[in-house]
Amino acid sequence: MGHTPPALGMHDTRRAAPLAAILALLCFAPAAPAAAASARQYPPVLCYHQIVEHESQLQPGYPVILASTLEGQLRYLKEHGIRTLTMAEYVEAIEQPQPPAHTVLLTFDDGYESVYTILRPLLQRYGMHATAFVITSRVGRQNTINPNQPWLTWDQCRELHASGIVDIEAHGEASHCSVQGQANGRTRQGPYLTTRIVDKTTGKPETITAYRARVYKELRACKQHLDQELHADSRAFCWPFGASNADCLVAAREAGFRVTFCLDSKTHPVGDRVRYHSPENWVLVRTMLSNPALAQAMDPIRFADLPDAVYGATAAVSPDVPPQPPSGPGARVLARLGLVLASVVVGGALWALCARVLFRIPSEAVAD
Repeated sequence: MGHTPPALGMHDTRRAAPLAAILALLCFAPAAPAAAASARQYPPVLCYHQIVEHESQLQPGYPVILASTLEGQLRYLKEHGIRTLTMAEYVEAIEQPQPPAHTVLLTFDDGYESVYTILRPLLQRYGMHATAFVITSRVGRQNTINPNQPWLTWDQCRELHASGIVDIEAHGEASHCSVQGQANGRTRQGPYLTTRIVDKTTGKPETITAYRARVYKELRACKQHLDQELHADSRAFCWPFGASNADCLVAAREAGFRVTFCLDSKTHPVGDRVRYHSPENWVLVRTMLSNPALAQAMDPIRFADLPDAVYGATAAVSPDVPPQPPSGPGARVLARLGLVLASVVVGGALWALCARVLFRIPSEAVAD
């Protein structure tokens, strides 16, 4: 009687173990975020400032876009089926596990009159929406910073907001400025909301307690002013200069805002939404819009997931210690890696057990 080799011996089973591990990884492991280390978030948010009609109006050092360039971008969105969101739709979208694909939020900073005179007609022409972030203390006043670009008036803001075409949201009350402060033991100029102001008499920076109270007071005053003028409940706050920190985020939530925005920042507090200034980042945003499955690998932490506030209008103020940062993406990545490894081990063990049972060598096949 001749020797009949088995279809698969135990040595072959051991060689198949790595394949089993790969299969387990593919079958059991949760999908890892494709861009976990990236600041990209979906739906993408475009940021603009001033709009001008003619090239002669372009000013070096000012964030300005030609109306013709802006119209070209709107035309691209229209032709590619990209829907522009209202702020209410955007807030709803980012609270979903899977935000809607082929959508974008258009935002315009500072509250220039060109939002009323140039932007609104363009949006009406293409059936689109946008959000204007206004500095409430400057609305209706003369623009002494750049006289060529007047500020919106409150009548214009109310008309835009009521139209449903342009939402009016918050960009600060008195915080769109720099102050003399201290960071890392060095005195410097910094954004009002992220800098602990140095007392000119003592030369010492304000305490954490005083700093947090000032930030909350500013954000609350801004929201109340805007809500009173528009007879509405403002949802969003755009950080002046795109600068924020963990204290700012807590204060914004306590003040009643549901979403906050930074600007083109690679390092931003968990909870902020990232915006991309145009036209500099137009190609990047186009790429995100054309590949929504990849671009939707966004930071899963939402604004509402931030820890409980440590101060507020009537809350007791905690000691002068920084707030504990929320658990960031790193903790979730480690947990996910642990699950992947567990899946590999379990899958490999199951494969080896099945192979031992299904492909063991029968005793009668060994005898001649």
